[in-house]
Amino acid sequence: MTINTDADVIRVIQENPRLLIEAITAHPELRAEVRRAVLTDELLAMPEQLAEVIKTQNEMLKAQDETRESLAETRATQNEMLKTQAEILTSLAETRETQNEMLKAQREMLEEQANVRQDIGALHGMYRRQHEDFGRFRGNYAIDATRRNEGDIALLFSKSSAHGFNRVSMRDFSLADINNFLAENYDAIDALGLRERAWNTFLKGDIIARVTEVMGDTPGFYLAVEASYTADIEDLRRAVDHAKMLRCAGDLAAYAVVAGVRKNSSVEGPLYDDVEEFISAQDEDSALWFPLDLIDVQPDDPF
Repeated sequence: MTINTDADVIRVIQENPRLLIEAITAHPELRAEVRRAVLTDELLAMPEQLAEVIKTQNEMLKAQDETRESLAETRATQNEMLKTQAEILTSLAETRETQNEMLKAQREMLEEQANVRQDIGALHGMYRRQHEDFGRFRGNYAIDATRRNEGDIALLFSKSSAHGFNRVSMRDFSLADINNFLAENYDAIDALGLRERAWNTFLKGDIIARVTEVMGDTPGFYLAVEASYTADIEDLRRAVDHAKMLRCAGDLAAYAVVAGVRKNSSVEGPLYDDVEEFISAQDEDSALWFPLDLIDVQPDDPF
């Protein structure tokens, strides 16, 4: 077989490739020519390139394995986080339940406190009313005790150096006497500029009396006495106002007296314990202190 063209070579390869291989093998020069023609630089470089590809592929597979391991670790971490989150949610639910129980208990406590406060308010109101009632009772007992001792009060002044008589006659002013006195001395009393309430308190003074000597002509005097279990500044002011009003008659001296079991610290100063000092002071804004015995203001034993 004659091979002259490329087509001849193709034909030989197609029809009898063994013949071509034998010819190449038998002729070293032809084999060298064929190697030079077939084994190009690109083809010779292919094994090295293939090795690089395989190396790159192996590295990619290794990186893929590492990525797979990292993903597995990430998934494990996520599972732990989800477990922790579930535990947190459970704890929050328990905390919320505890808070609800605490709020419920707090509401019950507030309701109980409101009930207790209401009960205390009721007790306080009852105590206040009882205290006020007891205060009125003690005040009334103090007034009664003072009236039982008004003769002794009168003697304190009648025996003083200002008057000098031992036997007294007393006439307590009735409401009609007081109204007549106010009418007869209206202008003089109004000119005093007293508190407006003095006109009302004068109408219901505890003791307003005229004291004279029995079977004698020694000038007498007026008494304006206010009584309380515990005397305070208002008792002093009423007694002083009433004495000032009595002096407006112009015929007799008038003395303010405050009687009680004890006195408030607010009236320590304007009250005198000694009748001579009181009269000598001639202080129209002061009064004489007349102490009552505690037994005098106790209610009578019902048995």
